[in-house]
Amino acid sequence: MQDKLLLTLDEVFETLQISRSKGFQMISAGILPSIKIGRLRRVPVDTLRAWIQQQVEEGEGYSEPSCGQSEKKHESK
Repeated sequence: MQDKLLLTLDEVFETLQISRSKGFQMISAGILPSIKIGRLRRVPVDTLRAWIQQQVEEGEGYSEPSCGQSEKKHESK
């Protein structure tokens, strides 16, 4: 995300590693923030970073690595 202030939607989708159709669904649903400049739609870099951080904080699809802890699901008696 270099020194740009705004990203095109294709740049955002590539950065998030999501398909164009998924990205447009997220924008249409108001999940992924964007702004409109004339007929163009852009995403401010700072807004994208804040949105990603919010997703991490809310735990949306995010999981912490186990840090080498062994699982104790199937302990024998």
